[in-house]
Amino acid sequence: MWMTFDGSTTEQTIMARSFSKKIFMYFLLFQGVSLFSVFIFSLLSTSAVFYTVACVYTAKDVSFRKIITVVVPKVCKRLMASFLWKCLVFFVYISIIYFLLFLYIIIFFKFGGRPIVTFLGIIIILLYILCSFYISIVWYLSSVVSVLEDTYGIAASRKSMKLIRGKEWVVALIYLLTQMMSSCIVVLFINVVVLHSTNSWVVAWLVYAPIILAALTLVWLMALVVQTVLYFICKSYHHENIDKSSLSIGSP
Repeated sequence: MWMTFDGSTTEQTIMARSFSKKIFMYFLLFQGVSLFSVFIFSLLSTSAVFYTVACVYTAKDVSFRKIITVVVPKVCKRLMASFLWKCLVFFVYISIIYFLLFLYIIIFFKFGGRPIVTFLGIIIILLYILCSFYISIVWYLSSVVSVLEDTYGIAASRKSMKLIRGKEWVVALIYLLTQMMSSCIVVLFINVVVLHSTNSWVVAWLVYAPIILAALTLVWLMALVVQTVLYFICKSYHHENIDKSSLSIGSP
């Protein structure tokens, strides 16, 4: 039995909703594929840059073919395991913070705006900021450890915590500077390209967008290079061996 459509308002509403659902599903699929692709290429590029800088730093021979065929497939597994471990740690940490925030809301509604309640709220906020920042700088070096040493996951995080001990302020300052530079470029991209309130669409996307994206790429590459050099600086500070034989990268 064939269904006929008379072009009524109800029919148009049903078709519009159906079309909107399909568009939304395609959008979610596209976003999922895009995020997965960015994640994979991020692991590949990060591993390649870490290994290349380490080879240059230790005067070890390096070739593009060796990086792609030997090094990257090997170290990407370790880097991915460390990334998943970081996600797990952040999940547990955020869950604890939300639980403390829930308790604080209960205390606030029960005891009102007493000074001790306000002080408790400030402590929770500071705890959240400081712990988040410390976890971030530990990951900042643990990703390098996962690539340049035969360790990953919680072991890489422990090694990173050991390396940054005594250099916390240096690592924190460098991490903060690189994040601020990236954030400024992203804000510039949104204002100049996405909103393009003072420029035409063609100028915004064909002229300014490639320039800003190139600048962001250079900042990211510089950050990866700085991470690798900072790893060797921390190893030197703790009097650890940094010659070529101490690196597990690229070994069979």
